[in-house]
Amino acid sequence: MTRGATGKNFAIALGAAVALLLAGVYVWQLSGQFGPARATLAPSAPVGAAPNAAGATVAAEAPVAPAQLVFEAGSDRLPAGSMDLLSRVADDARAHSGATVEISGFYPSGGDAKAEADLATRRVQAARHALEANGVPAASLRGGVGVAPAGSDERAARRVEIAVR
Repeated sequence: MTRGATGKNFAIALGAAVALLLAGVYVWQLSGQFGPARATLAPSAPVGAAPNAAGATVAAEAPVAPAQLVFEAGSDRLPAGSMDLLSRVADDARAHSGATVEISGFYPSGGDAKAEADLATRRVQAARHALEANGVPAASLRGGVGVAPAGSDERAARRVEIAVR
């Protein structure tokens, strides 16, 4: 076997390993770690009852449903009008002591996977920086990147989902 063939085999093995890793991230995302995609924030809803300091039963509020930002093609700049949405997410995160904010970026399965993953990572970072600027502690922010399912429309592949848990 020549040196070139060994390099080619390594590249194929590396590509297969990356594909398996991305498939694992996708399966993890489908398993409910990030919840369903939503276009906007839903209002907080009471999910249970808990006694307050005086012993009266009061409804406990759950964090809001996942929010979604859709970026322009090829851009990592926050979409126009997203600051209001990010401000509401930050308000919700601050209102729920100990909450974790999960930021998930997605990219299309075709094309240059490394470049697309890098762009998705920069989109997650843009959302993260905006949330930090709105007073969300960095320690409560979690980020990740995953491939949009094959056959997803272009818009779904350019999204960032944010969930307060």
